[in-house]
Amino acid sequence: MSDINSSKSEQKPTPDEVNETVAFADGVLGSAGHKITDPETRDILRDQAAGEITGDEARAAIRQRHGLD
Repeated sequence: MSDINSSKSEQKPTPDEVNETVAFADGVLGSAGHKITDPETRDILRDQAAGEITGDEARAAIRQRHGLD
């Protein structure tokens, strides 16, 4: 799996790498008994994995989506 936060910040991950990153996150969350079922939240996760938004932007969007701000 590629590191989407690597020094190659100008190079976007491939669709396969995005899918792999999302699958990894699903696995980690699943092992802790959690699952992201909200489609909009999953889209935010995918946008972060694709390098379209930063981790900070993703966290802010998810918090806003779920009324945590």
